[in-house]
Amino acid sequence: NTATHTPTNTATFTPTYTATHTPTSTATHTPTNTATFTPTNTATHTPTNTATFTPTNTATFTPTNTATHTPTNTTTHTPTNTATFTPTNTATPTPTNTATFTPTLTPTPSECDYEIVNGDVYGATGLVWAINQANADGRPSVICLAPGGLYTLTSTSATEIGLPVVNSVLTIKGRGATIRRSDGAPEMRLIHNGISGDLTLRDLSLQNGSLSSSDGGAVYNHLGLLAMDNCTISGNSASSAGGVFNSSGQITITNSTFDNNSATNAQGGAIKNFGSSATLTLDQSTISGNSAIEGGGLYNSDGTIYINNSAITSNSAGISAGGLYNNVFGTVTVINSQLSGNSSYSFGGALSTNSASMTVNDSCINQNVSPVGSAVVNLDSENQPVDAILNWWGAPDGPSGIGSGSGDAIFGNVTYIPFRTAPLPFCN
Repeated sequence: NTATHTPTNTATFTPTYTATHTPTSTATHTPTNTATFTPTNTATHTPTNTATFTPTNTATFTPTNTATHTPTNTTTHTPTNTATFTPTNTATPTPTNTATFTPTLTPTPSECDYEIVNGDVYGATGLVWAINQANADGRPSVICLAPGGLYTLTSTSATEIGLPVVNSVLTIKGRGATIRRSDGAPEMRLIHNGISGDLTLRDLSLQNGSLSSSDGGAVYNHLGLLAMDNCTISGNSASSAGGVFNSSGQITITNSTFDNNSATNAQGGAIKNFGSSATLTLDQSTISGNSAIEGGGLYNSDGTIYINNSAITSNSAGISAGGLYNNVFGTVTVINSQLSGNSSYSFGGALSTNSASMTVNDSCINQNVSPVGSAVVNLDSENQPVDAILNWWGAPDGPSGIGSGSGDAIFGNVTYIPFRTAPLPFCN
């Protein structure tokens, strides 16, 4: 009965289900990331259970369908899409925008409105022309001279004046240049700053100005504003104020030197400060080797002078105050400065004051020479005393004269105690 029970139903129940269930879905679902997912399990899922289920009577049942069930779909499922996935996008982003960013620089404007060629005073674009143009422009202007240049004045622009009167806001940058009067030229002062003038002189030398019957051999400041920085005023002369005359104006002088200037008939070998509104500030500067009848270095009348960190040395006066003379209603303050080697033929080798206010502190007053009061003389002893405390007088026991020591002499109403018993660092 086993032979008659031929399991033909097994033949009809051929596992074509497995053949019809071809995992073509895997082929259609081709995400490019399945390059690593190789469905090799299809090859292992061979329905070998059909082969094991071979009853011996199934000799006539040759499951040829098994031979026909060749899962060729596995062979056709070749993931060639992996080869087509070439990540070329990484080569495309080229940051060319950085090359297009070129920073454009803003040009720096020139510091000079007028550049004057070395030696050009009277030419079409010379120094005289430039000052006239600056006055006419009505705006702040800068004139630059040639570095180390020489500008020689041979004629006057106005009466007794070498260059045109300054009536504007003007800076002259000398750059180490020199303006001088020619030896054979008429008498003249070099520069005149007028009432509306606001003049700055920088890095400039002024030489050989000469006026035998007037004031201000190098510079006359008439009610104007004048600043001088790193300037040298040398070898100028006038009847009064051999170097600079300040007539009721305002002057600030820094890092500058006044040497060998002379007032031949009156006061202020280097500088004369005159008028109730006249102010002079002298800082880190030197007044040396100048001469006058009174106030060989400086003369102040009715104005105000403030001197700080400066040296007033080796100046001489024919009558009084080789260094500085302070006359009626004037106010003088000297701080941290040196007054030495000055001389006068009458009184006040270094300083003299008359009916005026004078303060001299923390300074060196030594090696000055005069028959009366080699250091300080107060000619109005009944009024305000000279405040002269905390100074070095050239000796550890203080000043001589009305003082009790052996240093430079004082005369008149002078307050000198306390005094220094050792020289300050800047004392020579």
